[in-house]
Amino acid sequence: MTESATIVIDLGSFSTKIGFGGYNKPTMINPSMVGRSLYPHALKGWGEVTKKSTYIGEKLLEALPYIETEYLINPQGEQYSINWEGVEEMYTKLFTEDLKIKDLSSTTVVHVLSPYFNTEDMNKLAEIMFESLGILEFNFVHEAFSAKLFVEGLHGLIVDVGHLSTRIYPYYEGTIMYDYTTKLSVGGLDLTNELIKLLDNSGLHLHTRDQFEIVTEIKNSCCSANPFLGGKDPNEIKKKYGEIDLTQEENQEESNLGGNDDLDLDSDLDLDSLSLKNQDLLNLNGLNSELEKLIYQDFVKDSGYEVIECELPDGRKVSLGTDRLQIAECLFSPNRVGINELGLHKKIEQTILQSPIDTRSALLESIVLTGGTSELQFLSDRIIFDVSNCEKIKAEAIIKPLKNKDDHKYLSWLGASAIGNLCIQMPSLLIDKEEYKETGQSIVSQKLIKHI
Repeated sequence: MTESATIVIDLGSFSTKIGFGGYNKPTMINPSMVGRSLYPHALKGWGEVTKKSTYIGEKLLEALPYIETEYLINPQGEQYSINWEGVEEMYTKLFTEDLKIKDLSSTTVVHVLSPYFNTEDMNKLAEIMFESLGILEFNFVHEAFSAKLFVEGLHGLIVDVGHLSTRIYPYYEGTIMYDYTTKLSVGGLDLTNELIKLLDNSGLHLHTRDQFEIVTEIKNSCCSANPFLGGKDPNEIKKKYGEIDLTQEENQEESNLGGNDDLDLDSDLDLDSLSLKNQDLLNLNGLNSELEKLIYQDFVKDSGYEVIECELPDGRKVSLGTDRLQIAECLFSPNRVGINELGLHKKIEQTILQSPIDTRSALLESIVLTGGTSELQFLSDRIIFDVSNCEKIKAEAIIKPLKNKDDHKYLSWLGASAIGNLCIQMPSLLIDKEEYKETGQSIVSQKLIKHI
């Protein structure tokens, strides 16, 4: 590598993207975890192996059956804990062994600010960069601002379906409205766990760490949102199957956002008017099993939605039919995974209604999906249908595809790559080692790149 190149890192809860400023895709995408040897004797030929040996990247994936793994970012109630020892070990190996940087003291790093980081975490990572690794220059770029740099249009929503949670960032006239960001505590991990349960029920038990990676791949390649509901008008469903009142579900939990009054996009918002009750026909959890089967059977008959057969690395085969439509329902009905929150379409509605009145209509002009789970088939169609039929929206949502279909998987990294390139002409965007020493950790929050 060129020693003067800026290194760009996006530490996500599932994967870490690493590359260089100005590049149009990451050089490496590694699991956001570290592994340590459990059975050193089983890893002969890997060099000197001890119980303290650390594995990252491809070596970690190859050694999964023989090592103990830990994610670098872990949920802890409403907060998140960071495995800082693992982060430092991973970055040390990345810089010295994978990127083969000879002199870290002349190295610049631009790091995407994860939504799981608080101020203390920002300070800790800056400490690792400057004091432990000894790099020359460093700074964070906010995830939302970074993603916006690669999104066309002045107004809209960025919906980041992450591994642990989903974030909705509104932007207007090109500026992220950070104060109106909303969070849904459902992410790709919940969908993978639901698929594991589904496979369990069919007699296929995949619970080890290496098998978890296999199930994740099955989820991404075989599962989809329910295109029947995403492609049909509610009135058409009512006409065929009759009127169904979902509000009578016995276990339906109330959010602290009570009420049911209509609210136009151009009127003042009363958050108390939002309701967790879903009175349309989009919540499959509210349908009785016979009707659900009937809808699925009709859909399969009409569309030829055939059974998909996946072959596992050991030769076993698993068949998934219409049951694979159930996995994405966790995003729209969080109570399926024990989370008492509004579904994704209602969170989008909430984001719009709590934003300033004069911005609300414009926010629906462009919804951009990002994150690995956003590549689920028919997810865009389902979101458009659900959001457009939210009782308080009264407008059609538009999802804008990105120019490159793979960009949504690392949108924030791409924006940070552009910032890394810009820092060559605008070095004042960065914190240098001397500035950090003189000012202390307070400079990290002060110089966070959230806008330019």
